[in-house]
Amino acid sequence: MLRNVTIFLVALIFVLLPVGRSHSATIYKYTDENGVIHIVDSPEKIPPSLEEKVEKTKISSKPKEEEKDYKSVFDEEIEKSAEEAEAEKKKKEEEIKEWDEKKNKLLAELSEAEEKVKRAEAFRLRTVSSYSRKNYTNADRKMAQKQLEVAKENYEKVKQRWEEFKESARTDAPYEWWRENFF
Repeated sequence: MLRNVTIFLVALIFVLLPVGRSHSATIYKYTDENGVIHIVDSPEKIPPSLEEKVEKTKISSKPKEEEKDYKSVFDEEIEKSAEEAEAEKKKKEEEIKEWDEKKNKLLAELSEAEEKVKRAEAFRLRTVSSYSRKNYTNADRKMAQKQLEVAKENYEKVKQRWEEFKESARTDAPYEWWRENFF
């Protein structure tokens, strides 16, 4: 008994809910004696005296060709989003490349300034050491001291620019780049 009811319900669903087919229906339009327009879906609803004045129209459940299908609109939005994401990705890559170039340039300057300080310090030490003191004059020692001071000042300036760069990177650079380089 339960099996028969289940089979009946499944068959009823298949009959009432056709899948994947477009349906067309006919509608009927007529005007009565008082000038009122009536639209009905069955010819039985038309009065026999007005049957010759009926306009028959077929309607279809298919979307019109000029109307966009929801799926195509959705696909266009996905494609548009993908293009925007790709453009955003390229923009971010360019920005990261610029930050990398700035960082590398400053690091090279910092390294060069540090090397100059080391060389100036080594030269100054040679001029004042007891072993080579005879080879250098007081003018050489003063010049060595001055070179060391200039090299240290330059190093401090470059180091200050490096610190400013790090601070600006913390607020202006892409977060992923900043985290990778300074965190």
